[in-house]
Amino acid sequence: MVVFGAAMVMAVWTQRSTFASALGELRQLPWWIVGTLVLVGVIERVVRIDLFRTLLGGPTFGTAATVHEVGTAVSKGVPIGGPLATALRWSMCRDASIPTTTFTVTMIAGGAVAAFVTWTLPLLVLGVDLTRRDADATDLAVLIICSVVVLGSVAFWWVMLGSDRIHRWCERRCRQTCVRVGRRIPAAHNVDPTASVDEIRSGLLAVASRPWGLLARMTLAQLCGALVLLVALRGVGVGGELDTTEFLRVFFIVTLLGSFIPTPGGVGVLEAGLSGALVASGVAPASALGAVLVYRLITYVMPILFGGVLYLFWRGGATDRALLTSTTPALQPALVPAIAEF
Repeated sequence: MVVFGAAMVMAVWTQRSTFASALGELRQLPWWIVGTLVLVGVIERVVRIDLFRTLLGGPTFGTAATVHEVGTAVSKGVPIGGPLATALRWSMCRDASIPTTTFTVTMIAGGAVAAFVTWTLPLLVLGVDLTRRDADATDLAVLIICSVVVLGSVAFWWVMLGSDRIHRWCERRCRQTCVRVGRRIPAAHNVDPTASVDEIRSGLLAVASRPWGLLARMTLAQLCGALVLLVALRGVGVGGELDTTEFLRVFFIVTLLGSFIPTPGGVGVLEAGLSGALVASGVAPASALGAVLVYRLITYVMPILFGGVLYLFWRGGATDRALLTSTTPALQPALVPAIAEF
């Protein structure tokens, strides 16, 4: 990470004149453009939270927002933060009395929906773009790879959820894991592996039987991200040199490739990739960089800040509940109103 940070500083220093020009263009953004960008960014977060809430079985919107956004902030802001984000989300779901099996279904189904849409959108946009021009070798490679991944993912889940043999194998593995963990954590003996695996399979089958609403919301969320960058580009004066179809093709292919970047949220690399792809499409370097910086501010920095605030509120509530639990029963009735009033 130190080497990567030094490389980023060096890259910014060598392109300092471009950064200065980009910041100069951003100072001239009209306020209505800034307001539109923030509004679209908020809509994206709300759509993602609502999808997460549906998968969790319909807790309050505040609970779903806290669990989802805190996990998002950790995964975006911490190196290799995925496992930590999952652990935090699980802890919050337990705190909200959401069953572990429901949480597991949510994480698996949410990841599957996100991956399906992330690979499908470049395929669709590139297909539309190729109706106006001839395909080259790169276009064909992208079409083939995306088609294989999309069709392969459908086949994979069809087999995974429909095979009784795989289901029994999962039960055996879960039972063996509970036995090993039970040697150190006695509470693991209270877990019924068969019932847990059955509940997870049933939950995933229920999601697979009604996927269209989830896919539509995930598509809307990703289109909101694209709209943020497109509005930013129009705000800095980018016009006919980049039509909407070409922009969508560049955006979805680059963000797809960005999902493989090991840095938190693809920071550093995704900015360079998007800026370079836009410049290659005819956008001026300063305009491309300025729009990408606004896009990352709305879709990367804003969720981290929002998740950080929600985490502080959650920690405060957890401290209050721990205080209530440790207080003697005689004092609890007097303490509850005091905490509520505070």
